[in-house]
Amino acid sequence: MTWGEIAGIIAAVAFAALVVALILLIRQVTKTIKEVTKTVDEANQTIAILRRDVDGLSVETQGLLNKTNQLMDDVNGKLSHLDPLFNAVGEVGTSVSDVNEGARDLVGNIKDRVTNKEADQSDEPITTSDEGGVVIDSEAGAKPSMKTRLAQAASTADGMFKKWKVRQTEEHSKVKTFK
Repeated sequence: MTWGEIAGIIAAVAFAALVVALILLIRQVTKTIKEVTKTVDEANQTIAILRRDVDGLSVETQGLLNKTNQLMDDVNGKLSHLDPLFNAVGEVGTSVSDVNEGARDLVGNIKDRVTNKEADQSDEPITTSDEGGVVIDSEAGAKPSMKTRLAQAASTADGMFKKWKVRQTEEHSKVKTFK
């Protein structure tokens, strides 16, 4: 065998190995392309299913939004009917406050009138107690007059008002913590 024949045999074997390698490569590429095609088809089917589901969900969501809007309209309508009630409650609170203030003024006026009349017309000495109330010293065993009783009632009311005012001041002066 000559060198040329040996080179031809080597070239033929190399070409055969190249052909076998190309055949294996082409089979693998074909197999990969089939798998990619199958995956793309599955993805397309999944996307189609998702589109149908999303369409159904969007219809349901729209229905829920419509019901929510109706519910909010209903709640707002009912709340608007409650506004006069809250206004009336506020007005009652203001009226009660006005009545309290009027009663305080009335008691103060009665006290002032009785005290002034007692001082002008009575022999009973009128003194002021430590709390600011009026104390009328009457004779032992004598029934107090109507003016005396009115003065004592005014004094009691005045003392009660002062105690109430002190309580209110103490309540408002306390530090309140929020939890």
